Amino acid sequence: MILDSLTIAVLAAELAAHHVGQYIRRAHADDAGLDMLLGVDGAGDPATLLQLRFGPHGSLKLASGGQIHAGVGRTRYLEGARIDSIAAVAGDRVLQLQLSRIDAASQRTHGLLHVVLIPPYFRAVLVSQLHGRILGVWAGGTDRHAPAHGTSYVAPASPADRLLPGFDDIGVFVSRLQQQEAPLEHALRLTISGADRHLATCICRAAGVDPKSPAAGVAPEDARSLWASAQALWTLPGGPVFRWTRGRSRVSIAAPDGLEAKVTQFPSVCAALRVDDAVSDEAAQPEAKGQHTRLTRGLRILQRRAAGLQADLDEVATAATLERTGNSLMAAAERIHPGGSGRIPDAHDAAGIAMIDVQLAPGETPVQQGARLLRRGAKMRRRAELLPPKLHRVHELIFETERLLDRLGGTENLPEDAMERWERRVELRQSPAREAETDRKQTDDRQGARPRRYVTSTGWSVWAGRSNHENDIVTHRLAAQNDVWFHAHGYAGSHVILRREGRNEEPSNRTLEEAAGVAAYWSKGRTANKVPVVYTLAKYVSKPRGGAPGLAVMKREKTIMVRPALLAEEEQQ
Repeated sequence: MILDSLTIAVLAAELAAHHVGQYIRRAHADDAGLDMLLGVDGAGDPATLLQLRFGPHGSLKLASGGQIHAGVGRTRYLEGARIDSIAAVAGDRVLQLQLSRIDAASQRTHGLLHVVLIPPYFRAVLVSQLHGRILGVWAGGTDRHAPAHGTSYVAPASPADRLLPGFDDIGVFVSRLQQQEAPLEHALRLTISGADRHLATCICRAAGVDPKSPAAGVAPEDARSLWASAQALWTLPGGPVFRWTRGRSRVSIAAPDGLEAKVTQFPSVCAALRVDDAVSDEAAQPEAKGQHTRLTRGLRILQRRAAGLQADLDEVATAATLERTGNSLMAAAERIHPGGSGRIPDAHDAAGIAMIDVQLAPGETPVQQGARLLRRGAKMRRRAELLPPKLHRVHELIFETERLLDRLGGTENLPEDAMERWERRVELRQSPAREAETDRKQTDDRQGARPRRYVTSTGWSVWAGRSNHENDIVTHRLAAQNDVWFHAHGYAGSHVILRREGRNEEPSNRTLEEAAGVAAYWSKGRTANKVPVVYTLAKYVSKPRGGAPGLAVMKREKTIMVRPALLAEEEQQ
């Protein structure tokens, strides 16, 4: 079941009106979900059973009354807690229950229960308001990204650069919208806080604008209409609530576009959540689930492509600086010794006043560095012409993929020929001749190696060798020069590489730690609580002449202490 951010805000107000001041009488959790029985108030209203289901097809349901098992383990944090407030996180799909209870020292303690309703994994996290650490985590067994008990918690939140209708300036909205290279529906989701596909489509429909049209070409009057439509939608107090099925059950205060076979209207969000699905999300046919997996994998790949293209496009802004510095170095070559540094006149300044600070690479002359900077500047100029159409095409494919995910019914498959056409457009499937050629090249490139392949939470690929022979291939044949190389220090184990795949940015600390955790896991130190792992760029790793298989010598290494842990396996293309 999917609820958008506006609907969750209305749900929070409805629950708060009935349950603030009440207690959680019972709580029970298992691998399938978390159930909480909200107690009876003084007026004698019936208790409410709140049921959170985990996993990719998670849901939030309500029932009147009912009995559940007493909680075990950490669910005891919830039992007997008083509900002090219920609210929603602005711009995101998170329901927050502020709880309090009396501890063993007769002191009232406070916690915040985050009910995260963000696909693909629903979960609940209880955080102490005193020290900000996690007291309990309830999530599905396959949710590898769930936070750990006892760690500090950062609640999900809409990106700070998103705009909130009714508060932010329309001029800023129009400017940001016209800077987007994506289709309008996708651009609205990147611009407006809390907008998902359904809400963005509703905004376009109300403004009379085609959601597939390019955002960069939207007329100013259409942009103003879009902002006015968003403001009207974001100020809806509630009213009728709609429930329908398009792939998964959806509940929203915004009416659907009429493409659904059956739409049911309810007076409140709570009423809509009290109705069971005729066909549950979990009852989807295996074929439909397989198509959903293929589409979701393709969407992740497209999003990584778009992020990489956008990063390359952002770098284009450096072209003018590169050319200015390069020309200035060529004009003032006699002022700086090879490998030196200093200040030289800006050759592009007509007044001859501006100066540029330069630092030459060791042993490099001003002419050599100037020529190198000019070549790079010219490359950036070519990118400025080539990248925008490519980025727009990727955004169009993202838009198409999301639409296919919407069309995919719980018990209805998409035509297989439509899936094949989509996979070829997304370049997930090639023609038979190209597939054979690709397979041949991959076999030649990998020299028969098949390393273990994983993906970090930030989308970076991690490869680990399976044997000493394969470690040599991973390190010395498959790794690019600027890939990051890892090995457990003091233990025999796999050579692991974190693959850049054309990225210009440096991996985050979290990405490095996750890759290092794989190296620690596939080593003799797997059973240790923490393992020292050394890492460096692959170009600084060499093999001594005549050395045994798997032997490597490194330079410029750093050491990181990590817990041995595996990541999600990378799906093979």
